[in-house]
Amino acid sequence: MTGTQRHRKAFWSSSKPKGHSMSRYYFDTHDGVEPFRDDVGLDIETLEHVRRAAIEALPDMAREDLPDGEERTFRVSVRDEQGGVIFVAELAFRSGWLSGKTG
Repeated sequence: MTGTQRHRKAFWSSSKPKGHSMSRYYFDTHDGVEPFRDDVGLDIETLEHVRRAAIEALPDMAREDLPDGEERTFRVSVRDEQGGVIFVAELAFRSGWLSGKTG
């Protein structure tokens, strides 16, 4: 398990809301280089909690895996218990010198 995968697991484990009626959701991630399929999932009470967990993971993913190049897109896809993707969040990183300088 990579450092990014450990961080994601810890983040989602700690963000699990408490409640009575929960469904299981799976948070697949792609850091622009390597996909990670969530085979464990989390029990989450509302779709708003699902949305927030996916969105809040993106800055942490970007911080951990700063791009070597000028562009990278970080993505979280959330699957429901039937395996259908129900939500996608992406964060695009782009950088470049405005004056044409490279160092």
